[in-house]
Amino acid sequence: MRILSMPRIAQWLVIALAFTIPQQVAVNNLVLAVLVLVALPTYGNALLMLIRTNAVARAALTMFGLLCLGTLWGDAPFSKAVGILGKYIDLALIPLFMLLLREPSTRQRSLQAFFTIMVIAWALSWAIGLQILPITHWVRILVGPSAQIEDPSIFHSHITQGLLTSY
Repeated sequence: MRILSMPRIAQWLVIALAFTIPQQVAVNNLVLAVLVLVALPTYGNALLMLIRTNAVARAALTMFGLLCLGTLWGDAPFSKAVGILGKYIDLALIPLFMLLLREPSTRQRSLQAFFTIMVIAWALSWAIGLQILPITHWVRILVGPSAQIEDPSIFHSHITQGLLTSY
């Protein structure tokens, strides 16, 4: 039996993250949290080296740092400012994703996972919209609470689903 190394587990978690994009936000956030917990200790030194040597990584962290400083400005309650800051945490993760997606095979598998789940989301949307697939309790667990017969998008927004499906 072959045991996976931590870098390989982190790469597979990136692929899983690509697969969970159109699924419920909680599933996506869970995979992202596990990915960060596995990848940060694994790539810590390489991540610091990347930040020192790569302008894109520095720019992403600088932008996130400026947003952090921006939470101190204004009269919004701190909890609300931090909540809004959480929407931009992806900026801080750009250097980590740069490391995790270095290998062409990981990038390829991530794209394949994303395209696969987008085809599934598209097919489920059509099946719900054409009333081929009735909206039952188990379908709601699979596609999330947002799907309606009138608006059968699997995402929370049909606009988001349209943009990602067009990719």
